[in-house]
Amino acid sequence: MGQFYAFDNNLNLNVMIREHGKVEVEKFLKALTEQEAQMLYEDPYFTLRENQIIPQDGRFGTMILSGRGWGKTFCGSAWVNQRAYEGKGPILIVGQTASDVNDTMVEKNPSSIIEVAPDWFKPEYYPSKRLLVWPNGTLGFLRSGDTVEQLRGQNSQTVWLDELAKWEKLDEAWSNIVFGLRQGDDPQYLITTTPRSKPLIKKLYNSPDCVVISGSTFDNAANLNERALEEMRKAYEGTTLGEQELHGKIIWQDDNALWKRDQIDAFRCKRPDNILEFTIGLDPTTGGGKRRNDEAGIIVACSAMIDGDKHAFVLADYTVAGTPQVWATAVKEALDAYPKATIIAESNQGGNMITQVLSNAGVPAWRVKLKHHMKSKYDRAQPVSLKAEQGYLHHCGTFDKLEDELTSFTGESGEKSPNRLDALVLAVDPLIIDNRPGLKIDRMGI
Repeated sequence: MGQFYAFDNNLNLNVMIREHGKVEVEKFLKALTEQEAQMLYEDPYFTLRENQIIPQDGRFGTMILSGRGWGKTFCGSAWVNQRAYEGKGPILIVGQTASDVNDTMVEKNPSSIIEVAPDWFKPEYYPSKRLLVWPNGTLGFLRSGDTVEQLRGQNSQTVWLDELAKWEKLDEAWSNIVFGLRQGDDPQYLITTTPRSKPLIKKLYNSPDCVVISGSTFDNAANLNERALEEMRKAYEGTTLGEQELHGKIIWQDDNALWKRDQIDAFRCKRPDNILEFTIGLDPTTGGGKRRNDEAGIIVACSAMIDGDKHAFVLADYTVAGTPQVWATAVKEALDAYPKATIIAESNQGGNMITQVLSNAGVPAWRVKLKHHMKSKYDRAQPVSLKAEQGYLHHCGTFDKLEDELTSFTGESGEKSPNRLDALVLAVDPLIIDNRPGLKIDRMGI
C-alpha cells in the first residue's frame, strides 16, 4: 500500500460505519496487513468524527465554532498536516499569542500539529525561525495575532487561525491575512474558535463562501474526563455562558439586555429628509487610552417628524480609543461632518477638563452641553430603549459594534462599560425623551 493518508481513499472510520455497517468495516480492517493497519491507526483523518471533516466543496474557508473540548485543535492540526501532504503551501499558522502558537498549535499539546502527524510525515520545527518544514518540503510559517505587522505581506495558500474571536486587533489582523491568501490554485482558510459575538465572526458566519461547523463539548465525551464533564455541566448547563462555552453557540444577544436585534432591524431605515436637529453624544474617557476598554463613545443622532410624532435616528459612530486629545479630535471630525449638531457630553468624570480639551481641538464652546448624571447607566438607558422598542428610534445603516453593546448590556456588575450605548443615550435623550428628575444640565458658557 505504501505511505498514504486515509483521505486519499476516503477512509474515515465513522463514515465507513455509517455507509457500510460495522460488520463490513470489521471485515475490511481484518483484511489489512499489519503495516496498513498501523498507518491507519496513526492517521488522524481515519478517526475524525464526521463533523470534524473539513468539506472540500470549493468554498474559500471553514469556521469551526464549538464548545471547549470538542476537538478544535486536533481537527486543525489534522487539516494542516493534510494540506501539507497535498503540497498546498505555504501554510500560515496563527494563534492569539506566540506562546499559544507554540504550546497549543505546534508542539507540547497532544492535539498539536507535530503530535498529530504520523511518524513518517512529522514536520521539522525551527523555533528561532518560526518555521515548520514537512518531509515533502511544504513550509509552515508561525505568527501571532497580537503582532499585526508580522502578518502583513505573508503570502500563503493555507491558513489556520486559532481562537480568532479572542484576538484584540481582530479586524486589522484578518485584513492582513486574507489579502495574503492568494498562493496556489486552492487557497483555503480554517478558523477554530470558541464563539464570540464579534462583527467579523458574524460576517463570516453569514458568508456563502464560509462553511460553518458547530459542535458541543459533549460531542467529544468519549475522549474527555467524565468527572470534568459533569462539573462543567453542573456549572454552566442551562446558562447563556454554557450555550457559548459548552455548546459552541454565538450569543447574538442577551435576553436580559435592554435592546433586541430583531427590534433594531425592524425599525432600521434611511436618513430622513426633514431633519429638525442634530446631536453628538460624547461619553469621554479621562485616562491615557492604554487599556482595551478605554474608548470614548461618540454617536451622532438627529430627530425628524413622522406622522405627527417625533422620532430619533442614529446617523454615525465616531467612537475611538485613545487619549482625550484623540477623542476630542474625533468629536471635531463629527462636528465638521454635522456642523449644526449640539454636542452633549457626560461630565461625571472630567468636568472642566472636557470643555478645555474640546476647545483645544477647535470645538466651539457654545456647541457643547454638559450633563451630570445621578442615575446608573442602566436606568439612564432604559427610557431610550423603551422608545426604541416602540419604534421611535431608528438606525440609519448598520453599526455593528454599537449594536453589539446595545444587545449585550444588562446592567450587571462586572460588565464592560458600554461607551457607545452611553453616547447613544446622551445623543437621543434630548431628542425624544423629556428631562427627568436626577438629571442636571449645565450649558457651557460662550
